[in-house]
Amino acid sequence: MADTNIALLCGRLAKDPELKAVNNSAVCNCRVLTSKKGANGQEYTQGHNVTVWGTMAEYIAKAQTGDLIKLWGEIRTRKYQKDGQDHYITEVVFDVARIWPSKKNQGGQGGYAPPAQQGGYGQQAPASAPPDDDLPF
Repeated sequence: MADTNIALLCGRLAKDPELKAVNNSAVCNCRVLTSKKGANGQEYTQGHNVTVWGTMAEYIAKAQTGDLIKLWGEIRTRKYQKDGQDHYITEVVFDVARIWPSKKNQGGQGGYAPPAQQGGYGQQAPASAPPDDDLPF
């Protein structure tokens, strides 16, 4: 059996994504919040650091705080140095995505058009978003 590293994440943006250029490639970093109710009925929310590269990064950068986002990709850990010390960060790095604006961000418009998918995991997300009242957050 082959090893598998596939991540699927569906949640709301905690804040507007940050787009920058690294080595002549666009990179977008953002934080996605997911929530669920525990056995005791209390809601638990987690934040996930997300990194997206290339044309998909430019697409994600159009999103705004509160937008629903669905991403497919993989989990990666990288090392960097700060003040002479090694630091490690685990990120979810995605190459396929779909965004649906929140009601406050929609302004009567539909979702953002995704760029053409180039390989990646799974299939493109459906064109319509799930109803807001079905989401746990």
